Amino acid sequence: MLSSTGVSQKSKFKKLSSFSEQKEVSKTSVEQNLRYAEIIFNDSISKAVKLVETNLLLAVEYKYEAQEALGYQILGRFNNSLSNYSVASSNYQKAVDIIKNQNNENWYLEVLQEAALNFEKNSQTEKAISFHKKVVELSTAPINKKSRSSKTVDNSYISFFSQWKIGLLQLNSNQLIESKNSYKILLKKAVFLRNKEYQIHANIGLGKVEMVQGNFTESQSFFESAQQKAKSIEQDDLANEAYDLLAVLYEKQQNLNKSIAVQQEAYSYNNSRGNVNSALNNSNSISQNFLKQGRTKEAIEIINETKPLLKIKDNSFIEREFANTLSKVYEVEGLEQKAAQAKNEYEILVDSFNYNEQQKKLIEQAKNEFLLNVENKMLLLDKDRELNEQTIELLKKDQVIQNETIKRQQTITTLLIVGLTLIFILGLLLLKNNRQRRNNNKLLVLKSLRTQMNPHFIFNSLNSVNSFIAKKDEKSANKYLAEFSKLMREVLETSQVDFIPLAKEIELLKRYLKLEHFRFNSHFDYTFNVGEDIVLDNYQIPPMLLQPFVENAIWHGLRYKKEKGNLDIKFSQETDYLKVTISDNGIGRKLSMESKTVNQKKMKSTGIKNVENRLDIIKSVFKKELVIDIKDLNSGSDTGTLVELKLY
Repeated sequence: MLSSTGVSQKSKFKKLSSFSEQKEVSKTSVEQNLRYAEIIFNDSISKAVKLVETNLLLAVEYKYEAQEALGYQILGRFNNSLSNYSVASSNYQKAVDIIKNQNNENWYLEVLQEAALNFEKNSQTEKAISFHKKVVELSTAPINKKSRSSKTVDNSYISFFSQWKIGLLQLNSNQLIESKNSYKILLKKAVFLRNKEYQIHANIGLGKVEMVQGNFTESQSFFESAQQKAKSIEQDDLANEAYDLLAVLYEKQQNLNKSIAVQQEAYSYNNSRGNVNSALNNSNSISQNFLKQGRTKEAIEIINETKPLLKIKDNSFIEREFANTLSKVYEVEGLEQKAAQAKNEYEILVDSFNYNEQQKKLIEQAKNEFLLNVENKMLLLDKDRELNEQTIELLKKDQVIQNETIKRQQTITTLLIVGLTLIFILGLLLLKNNRQRRNNNKLLVLKSLRTQMNPHFIFNSLNSVNSFIAKKDEKSANKYLAEFSKLMREVLETSQVDFIPLAKEIELLKRYLKLEHFRFNSHFDYTFNVGEDIVLDNYQIPPMLLQPFVENAIWHGLRYKKEKGNLDIKFSQETDYLKVTISDNGIGRKLSMESKTVNQKKMKSTGIKNVENRLDIIKSVFKKELVIDIKDLNSGSDTGTLVELKLY
């Protein structure tokens, strides 16, 4: 079907899909249109089919699954009513596949059963049985004697019907054992739920199975039970079915008299109930059996007796059968004219019937053309949707591959970033470690420089003590040693730290000057001048930083001065630093160098050099700015040295 349409149908499909550009319609509107199409189907097939086509396409386009399923179900009904069972099967299958996910059990059962009935008409017996079994399975809860108010009761009718159909289909396909079991299950359920109608169906079914198997006695028992139950609840159709089956059963046993008796009983029953068609059928069966027995007059009598009933209710089939039977009876009787007349009447009725059937077929053919057109469009839509789904699937796979590639790239990038970060952190740690190690080394050097200064100072002090002892000045030696020990204890305590308060440094410097002043027998005077605006606790200074400059002023300047010298130490607060000034009026650095002996000149002076090294390390490690400036004072006949220290 698709291959014969080619590209033109695809272009037609694109036109059909143009409604996607229109304003979206509601689910309710689509559903109402579909149901209205079903209502007008018999009166206006073209309008009904067009409505289904348009709204089914809308349902597919907007993904209205429930409305799409309804559209396929209605198409299935249309095709079924027009005997397009194969196409209807496809419609129903699509509806079933969608509805099973809609969480609507009653609707699902309804479509399953409709599909099963269509499969039966399409000679798909096993599939019909399978769908009916699914209906029974879903609609029937386990039989529980303690409760009747269960799903079994709610869906009992649909369950009974499918269970009955299972037995009937199995019987018609000669699955006698399976059919008997199915009818027994139906009977058990019907008895439990007190449903006499399906008790009758079960008895009729079991009677048929027994009749096919040749168990006539058992078959008769089931048929008679069905007949009695049907009459008791006034189910005339079932009662007539039981009557007819009993008559057939007796015919199989070559007992036409009993068969006629059963039909006569049925005729009386239907007459009394006003069942005209059934009474006519009984009359026709009785006349045919009379004919088989050669009882032609009785056959004519029963036909003539019931012929007026044909005027009450039109029944062309029975009328044809009556005419055919009469023609045969008259032939047997030798009434050729009447036989010819009856045969002619029969042929007219057959021709009329054939003409009517032909007209029906033409009408159905016209209807089928509309439906086939819709089917072609729906098949195109399905094909297009299938292609779209395949495209989407390919895009999804491509997206998955892209995502995996991106994920791998992200993983690699992340690993590189983490690696570089670790390398950077490691580098920082190494740098910090190296810096710390260098700082530690510098601190060791700083400590070493401090320790170098202490022996120098101790050596000079012990020389002083030695001089006192040489002069046999025991009192002075003891006094000097007492002051010296105090100073040494404080020096040793402060030598373990890198910085001390400025106040402590001044205190140490005063102790040192006191010793030196005593040692040189007051050969010089000294003064301390600390500005009142200076907060000494705000400043930290390396221990014994000022002592070497004071020592140089005494030992290399004031010591060689003939007259009494002066040493002034001043602390003043500048704008952004503290200024320490150490000035003396000694002989100056030039004369001091000239007055040194040859051996003294060869020896390197380490005091000031150590201070400079200490300041460099402190600046590097502690980021403290300490600036020292040494100047010679030459003002006329006065000489001396000026040391300025700036603490930032």
